[in-house]
Amino acid sequence: MAVMNPESDSPLNDPILEVPDVEELEQPVTQEEATDLTEELKGLIKDIVNQVEIQESNHRSGQLQLLKKLDNFWHGIQRIFWSASSKEWITIDGVLSTNPELSEEFEGTDTIVNIYKAHGESVISALSQSIPSVKFFPADADNPADILAAKGYSRIADLVQKHNKAQILYTQALFTLWNQNFVAAFHYPVEDEKFGVFEKPKTKEVTSTSQVFICPSCGNDLPGPICEDCQAQGIPEEREETTQEPDGVDRIPKSRQVIKIYGPLNVLIRHNITEVEDSGILILYTEQDVAKVRSMYFEAADKISDDLQDDSYYRALAGSLSTSEGQVTVKQVWLEPWMFWRLGDQRRKEIAQLVNLYPDGCYVVIINDEIFEAHNEKLADRWTVTKSPLSRNIHADPIGETLISLQETRNDLYALAIDTVRHGIPETFFDAEILNATKYSEIEAKPGLLFPVKKRPGQSIGDSFHQLRTATFSKELDQFGSRIDSDAQFLSGASPTIYGGDVGGSQTAKEYETRRSQALQRLQVHWKTLTYWWAELMSKVVVDFSKSMLEDEKFVQAKGNSFMNVWIRKSELEAGTIGQIEPDVSDQFPISMNQKKDLLVQILTLNNDYLNSVVYHPENATLVAQVLGFPEIFVPGDEDRSKQLNEINAILNGSMVEPEPLVDNSIVHIEVTKAWLNSDAGQYAKINNPQGYQMIVQHLQAHLMTMPPPTPTDETSDSGQNNSKPDTGQDKGVADGNIN
Repeated sequence: MAVMNPESDSPLNDPILEVPDVEELEQPVTQEEATDLTEELKGLIKDIVNQVEIQESNHRSGQLQLLKKLDNFWHGIQRIFWSASSKEWITIDGVLSTNPELSEEFEGTDTIVNIYKAHGESVISALSQSIPSVKFFPADADNPADILAAKGYSRIADLVQKHNKAQILYTQALFTLWNQNFVAAFHYPVEDEKFGVFEKPKTKEVTSTSQVFICPSCGNDLPGPICEDCQAQGIPEEREETTQEPDGVDRIPKSRQVIKIYGPLNVLIRHNITEVEDSGILILYTEQDVAKVRSMYFEAADKISDDLQDDSYYRALAGSLSTSEGQVTVKQVWLEPWMFWRLGDQRRKEIAQLVNLYPDGCYVVIINDEIFEAHNEKLADRWTVTKSPLSRNIHADPIGETLISLQETRNDLYALAIDTVRHGIPETFFDAEILNATKYSEIEAKPGLLFPVKKRPGQSIGDSFHQLRTATFSKELDQFGSRIDSDAQFLSGASPTIYGGDVGGSQTAKEYETRRSQALQRLQVHWKTLTYWWAELMSKVVVDFSKSMLEDEKFVQAKGNSFMNVWIRKSELEAGTIGQIEPDVSDQFPISMNQKKDLLVQILTLNNDYLNSVVYHPENATLVAQVLGFPEIFVPGDEDRSKQLNEINAILNGSMVEPEPLVDNSIVHIEVTKAWLNSDAGQYAKINNPQGYQMIVQHLQAHLMTMPPPTPTDETSDSGQNNSKPDTGQDKGVADGNIN
């Protein structure tokens, strides 16, 4: 079952992928297989799509005009003009290529300072410091199975984000929201052996013949030739038996969930709706290489053309996408079942046929006004779209739109400043009677040259020369430029404090941090919009991933200098039930690594027992080194931590490991072992590998036996509080003679 892998500006990377045949949801209906999808029904589906496109054409043409302008501004193409005939923005170079006589009029107008992109990068950077975390809640907090299932789904979210490079994906979403009206995420499964293979045992039926004895009196099967009850001679009978025997394995490729980010440049959603489902239709337009598309639908390749006239509607509106030869517009359309009623009451029979074929919704691929693929699929199961609380519908204003007028004013100001400087070079007028201009122009200027002149009687030589300055650089230009910059910061929310710029004042650390917090509050709306969108997206992707799991999945997580497997147990997901899914959104804005470093230093200066115990815990040793900016620094106890984790894995596999008092830092080994026993992995082992769990407990007891008895300390204050930091073994390496 072929499914398009949409890319807005490049050929398909995954040309064909096989979708699992899920009978209860996605029963494939392709052009070759679906005899029920008659030409009449295909025509009716296309009629619905065309009807929506025509109704949305006026709004969409104006929308695309603005969005293409914003896209051009981002890429520094800002001296542009709208061409009503070509439906495209034309640059000054494009104008001059056909009208060279205008070259003097446009001289010097191509100089810009791209504040639109600079402010956009600042906002995107501030909002993408971290990925919003998503919490899966159990359906019943008192049910251990539900709690395990919720934790399992949370681990799937981590794995999916790892697969899709979530940091880049989230940054791309912010970029889209800056330049376009909404962010639309499309996710779909991809199966490939490179993701792993599940080997499913196969069996075959084997028929064998055996002889049995039947008692002529009792009619029972006899274990031997004589009936033990009546001593009658049994009658032999040949009997066939069918049994199942192993017959190799089926290699089933594993799947991953792929997430793609789009905006209204590629996605059509009706403009007057507040929920995607209310639109009833979503159309994804992509430009693909015609050869690649023909290879996907090779049985109907003769119907696929790169003739621009075949895509006249979309190409007329979306000239921002490639319209070169060799490209074809691919329309992927999702229709809600109720949209079939657009055909009118007189088409009840055909509507019933379509609803029976596509009870959840209809997905079709249209190329050159021909349907090449169709199957049952729900729109909301594949798409997740942002919903801004500051807009009455999904089509909110792009974040960067407010900067367009200021960017254009800034460009005009720079053009004026350059013209002022150019024309500010003074002109000199002189008396032709005292200087031969022709001969003067032929002489190469050299230091110390002497020129003969004829001075008029009663006048100095200077009286025969006059210098005219036609333009002077006004100080008001700088003042006006500063006002533009200030207005741009206010409108975009990109205050200098979010990117380290000069804000004036005393600039103490406290004042700077206060101003930064105030500046970030302005961006909270966009941050909250994306976090809830991200949570909704992850909930759909994670559930789809869990349904396609063929066996337990795992991913490797770094733990200091060691690594550990994080398991996603299929049995735990099936045994429990999850409740609501929410983003873990706090009022605290995402902070940078430098801010984490400052916060850590402040915690250390407090010298609080509890906070010290957290910071100096062996589980946090590597994190502390990273935050301080010295990941290569040796952290005392980190090697012991890695060793203990390796020992735990060996014990779980049946090996008995004894402590080494002369080598081990027992304090670290004890803390690491306790942390593991209380972790999800430890609790799972307690249930599913109780012998291994008990061996680890015994190993912990052995480490405790190596510890000397506690002694009174002189560092306890009068109040009974110990103000020293906890012992994590930083000094033990020297005491034991370890070489660090």
